Amino acid sequence: SIGASRLGVLSLSRWNPKNYLNIWVVSEINNNNGGAGIQAFATLPGTHPLYDGVVILYNTFGYDYDQCHCFELKPYTNQNETLAHEVGHYLGLYHTFEGDAGGTSCPNIHEQSGDRVADTPAHIRSYYCQTTANVCYPNTHPFYDMERVLHNYMGYTPQDCQYEFTPGQAERMRAVLETSRKDLLQPQTLLPVNISQPPLSCTPQTSLGTQGEYGMGIISVEIGDLKAGSGSAYQDGGYLNNWCNSASFQPDSSYSINVQTFGSYNEDLKIFIDYDNNGSFDQNEQVFSSNNSAIHIGSFITRKEVLLNTPIRLRIISDYFQLNIPDACYIPTYGQVEDYTIIFENDMAPDVGRGLALQFDGQGDYLTTNFSANPVTESFTYEFWCKPQGDPKSCQVIFDRTPQNFSTYNFMAIWHGRIFIYFGKELLFMNAPPLAYNQWHHIAYTFSGVTQKLYINGVLVGEDDLSTVSNNPATLNLGAFYKNFLFFKGQIDELRLWKVARTGQQIRENMHLTTNVLQEEDMSYFNFNAPPFNNTITDYIGNSNASLMGSTTLTNSTVNTGVAGAAFSLNNILMNDTISTNEADATLIFSNIDSAATITVIKQTYEVNTTAGILGTLAAPHKTWTIISSNHKQFQLTATFRFSEPIFEDLTAGSYRLYFRKVGSDAAWQLALAEAISVTHSDITFTGISRPGQYCVVRVN
Repeated sequence: SIGASRLGVLSLSRWNPKNYLNIWVVSEINNNNGGAGIQAFATLPGTHPLYDGVVILYNTFGYDYDQCHCFELKPYTNQNETLAHEVGHYLGLYHTFEGDAGGTSCPNIHEQSGDRVADTPAHIRSYYCQTTANVCYPNTHPFYDMERVLHNYMGYTPQDCQYEFTPGQAERMRAVLETSRKDLLQPQTLLPVNISQPPLSCTPQTSLGTQGEYGMGIISVEIGDLKAGSGSAYQDGGYLNNWCNSASFQPDSSYSINVQTFGSYNEDLKIFIDYDNNGSFDQNEQVFSSNNSAIHIGSFITRKEVLLNTPIRLRIISDYFQLNIPDACYIPTYGQVEDYTIIFENDMAPDVGRGLALQFDGQGDYLTTNFSANPVTESFTYEFWCKPQGDPKSCQVIFDRTPQNFSTYNFMAIWHGRIFIYFGKELLFMNAPPLAYNQWHHIAYTFSGVTQKLYINGVLVGEDDLSTVSNNPATLNLGAFYKNFLFFKGQIDELRLWKVARTGQQIRENMHLTTNVLQEEDMSYFNFNAPPFNNTITDYIGNSNASLMGSTTLTNSTVNTGVAGAAFSLNNILMNDTISTNEADATLIFSNIDSAATITVIKQTYEVNTTAGILGTLAAPHKTWTIISSNHKQFQLTATFRFSEPIFEDLTAGSYRLYFRKVGSDAAWQLALAEAISVTHSDITFTGISRPGQYCVVRVN
């Protein structure tokens, strides 16, 4: 008679809440039998994964567009505005009337109060569409007009007058999608399961924990790029063989661990990797152990010698902390075992002219250059590709130019994936999601005499005007703070140093190309392709050399640059205009575009650094395109990619797919669009492109 519990219903079917918005459609809420009362509710960002998502009544969920009165939809909730309202909560929005004391008084009208969105006026909740005056403001105030909130999805007015979010609300939701809910942006439904199940010799099934809810088991997993959420041992039925949930790893690399157990009781936890891929886990294959806790945090370093491009099993075991976990086949009493798959990808570059990259070991390596620019009298730009590989929890300095007398500071550091820069007495923080470790990122730092700017992958992510600029003729060093502390672990390649502050457009158009760089003057350019002589690295331009210190070495580079290609930038773009660029061999039609956006299209005519993830054959192995949107501006476009010769014999549009990966990435490709909309012998058209990144055309085998 009292119905099912909330957690009981949610646990009947739950997709990974890190990657999916779960919507549970139910017959009643709080015994309302599908009638009046609560129609739906949602969770805010940061909610425990067991509860995260939206719950909505069956006769409130749906859109009765032709007024057929089907499926028992109620006439006052049949336009799906309720779902829009709840998804607004899920993406970080409060009610527009937040703080109105249940409808009895005006909220604080300060812009940081109420729903904390400046362009939604504070107001007392309204249940009608006809209200015209907002009594929380004087009649001379622009917010006195209730029209500003009557039509907002996050109010309580009837559905007939709800049709919008404000720009401020949209900005907040986008910010949530780029931070706390960033994993939703990964197109999980487009990822083919193209791996096989790793060998398995034992499947330890929980004993007592499946017979009743003891509040123990693994509920959240974050190990590098491997992310998953689940229920307690009781809710999951004990052992979980999640082998099709996989992530890419690199040999001899550090990965952070954050695994949470249910929390009713503290648990012990161990993690194993079946390095030899024989289906069992030896004791020397244990990589992590944590005792008597509900949150298990740490890190580990993968082996140097591993099986490459092979699905390998990763096992996590938990149990009540007073019980001992002796090995990987241990049968938990109350906790559980969860298995996942990791794949060590080949980090060696094919021989396509990428050459070498600088490798820092994080223990004493650094590079000292002769490049010096005095910020009082000179502008400058430091530009390079960077692949952090150290422990994300350790602060590491990427570059430093602190003088011997410590009279001022100028250094760049990375900590938990976030770049920050200290210049004089001021800090500049990146305004972007954390950088992924074990991936290449293009970083450019400019100073114009007053303003410092930071670009990540061609996008401006930080800008600040300095109040004071001190004399600082110190030389630039990479990999350590003042040559002694906070050593960087990872790779650096394509180091370019200018005595000028480069523009964002210049940075975007050259970041993937090397031939244009060689035409520049008053710069230093280190591509690290020539072996060092007496620990000296040659400046390709010839202006200055640099010295390797410590045990710094060179390694094969997988950086996404090459000698051939061209770039073209588009400004003041109008929707539905057709823009053809011969430089980039592309024609673009934007169905949606932010008026402030600058779109840069880079044609790359050198071989890609990997074909991992591609199911099919590259239509042209030496031709890809990168699309970059300045300042994270959104867009939607149809693109025709042109080839210099007739390469398409089969003119069936469904025979071709478009693959995607992030700007600068050297990781596996993902399916972006399942088929073209048209194809001729020498060009192909795809519609629905909406993400900055690298694109390649694939012929289905």
